[in-house]
Amino acid sequence: MLNDFNYNDVDKCMYSKFTKDFGVIICLYIDNTLIFSTNMIEIVEIKRYLTSIFKMKDLTEVNTILGIKVKKHSSRYALNQ
Repeated sequence: MLNDFNYNDVDKCMYSKFTKDFGVIICLYIDNTLIFSTNMIEIVEIKRYLTSIFKMKDLTEVNTILGIKVKKHSSRYALNQ
């Protein structure tokens, strides 16, 4: 599944996959993972796959990552340090 993802030459901890149906970006930093997608089904499938391989805890929707607060405002997100 993850073999289909492309990695970013500049940042080796960022992986992406884009098709005509959806886009997914996975960001990794030490023991933090952030998954963005235009399709919630893809997020669920990726999390299911990753939990079958790694011991991980799903903290659901992000509210803080790497000391940055994330707030959802209608259909947009705001970042605040």
